[in-house]
Amino acid sequence: MRKTYPKWKVLVGFTLCPGLAGPIFGGLFLVDRLMGPRNESMGIILTLWASIAFSFFASALTAIGFYIVPFFLLSLLYTVMKLKRSWMTCAFVSIAGAVSALLWGDYVWHGLTREANFSIGAVTSLAMSVWALPKASFEGE
Repeated sequence: MRKTYPKWKVLVGFTLCPGLAGPIFGGLFLVDRLMGPRNESMGIILTLWASIAFSFFASALTAIGFYIVPFFLLSLLYTVMKLKRSWMTCAFVSIAGAVSALLWGDYVWHGLTREANFSIGAVTSLAMSVWALPKASFEGE
């Protein structure tokens, strides 16, 4: 049985890849708030709701909005190349995502530091390559 390449999954997944930065920031915020010094003005329940709202809505949508252009172009490239999941491909996708986020952050939007752009681009691209790309043993077109 021949299966076709999951073009839409790769295209949409990598286009929305910057949205994965939201849960990363939300998780870090939650850990910081729960492990840091206690402030009676912000209880644990409020901290939990704030981190969920911050991570899944504010950060995710903002990151998608700012980085949609380079990651859409990368997703087109990955779809045309019909990448399959392997160690080499995941490394390539991770480095490509890191470099594009770094360059986009340097020349278009200066919201984060260079290190943050590079590392978040690498981590989110790696996570998306593990989820969206088909296995290397895939027998497609």
